[in-house]
Amino acid sequence: MLKGLKIKIRRELVEAIKDYKYLLNRSYSMKNSLEIVVKRYFLNNIERMILYRCIHSEDIVKQVVKKIVNPCNIKGEMLLIDGFNVLITVDTAFSGGHVFLSDDSLLRDVSKSIRKFSFSKDKHGEELELIIREAHALQPSKIIFFYDKQVSYSGEIASLTRKLGEKIGCNIETIVSDRNDKTLITYSEKGVVSSSDIVILLKAKKVFDLAKHIIAKWKPENIIDIISLSKN
Repeated sequence: MLKGLKIKIRRELVEAIKDYKYLLNRSYSMKNSLEIVVKRYFLNNIERMILYRCIHSEDIVKQVVKKIVNPCNIKGEMLLIDGFNVLITVDTAFSGGHVFLSDDSLLRDVSKSIRKFSFSKDKHGEELELIIREAHALQPSKIIFFYDKQVSYSGEIASLTRKLGEKIGCNIETIVSDRNDKTLITYSEKGVVSSSDIVILLKAKKVFDLAKHIIAKWKPENIIDIISLSKN
């Protein structure tokens, strides 16, 4: 089992963040902007993924930030959880790895760029139970977990999610689909979305970062605020 990924923040990465943001704000394409700064600062794959997942144009940042709701606003709302997205982010932090506070205030994980998700019933079962308990404590009217069918063990994880919900006394629905992002976007009209996937976030009406809510409470030492670093 791989331990969580620890990242050393190089000065070159900080400068790359500034340049990448500058280019995006001037309507350069993401692809071309990435290519320019990666080559200029000799960034590795992890550093590239930090830019790709965590840095956006100010226009996109504003669109996402205005949708973010506080924990107290979840009560009575349907909570729609991007299952693997939240689980993998929580797993990275609880395994001792770094997760990143992005420019849109959401927490993101970049470990998928070096390793595939490998399901462990004991390990991930504990993390899933914590996620469900924390979600349930927010008093939503209903909780639905969405899982990508293309990920190994998605059916087993969905079943485990329902069983853990029953254990806690929380009625949870799970949806496993071939197009998880599309399915979640379709449901997003009905409630608050918990995901850090920018495609989903731009379509959602309300957003709550459940992974951030959990990690800030239990593993805050593993959060790196790269935006604050880039302002130094």
